[in-house]
Amino acid sequence: MPEDQPRFEGLIASTMRLRNSILLEVVLVLVVFTLGHWVWTQKVSLSVGSWYAVKTSAVAHLTAAGYWYAFVSLPILRFIVFRWYFRLFLRYHFLWKVARFPLHLKLFHPDGAGGLGFVSGSVFAFAPVLLAHTVFLAGFIGDRIWHTGPRYPRSKWKSWARCSF
Repeated sequence: MPEDQPRFEGLIASTMRLRNSILLEVVLVLVVFTLGHWVWTQKVSLSVGSWYAVKTSAVAHLTAAGYWYAFVSLPILRFIVFRWYFRLFLRYHFLWKVARFPLHLKLFHPDGAGGLGFVSGSVFAFAPVLLAHTVFLAGFIGDRIWHTGPRYPRSKWKSWARCSF
């Protein structure tokens, strides 16, 4: 409706301001280099020697490649991923707010979706992100299996071993 046009344009403007916020990107960089690095060192990094760390006694020391990985490559990856998550959040927040408008859908609209067909086309824009996440997860799991060997939960492994094929 014409009376909802200013409200809709205001919603677009506020979403674009959030998307282009320099403050938010600075916060993301801080999170990447502090919390992201802490989580990686405490929970994600391997506890055995690998290409990025040499295990001596109880401490793992980063190699030259490991320093690049930990302080350049991973922060860039984390920043891009967190930024994509934030943009995905903005997209769904925007659509949630638009859904609260008094929509007047047209049953016989040519797009076959009442005039909302443009929303379904944007799903394909996230395919590269989904592919990148899949490749990243497969690499993470493969790296763990390569360096530490496959580990199965005890209870499930015992019940599986008792099965007869």
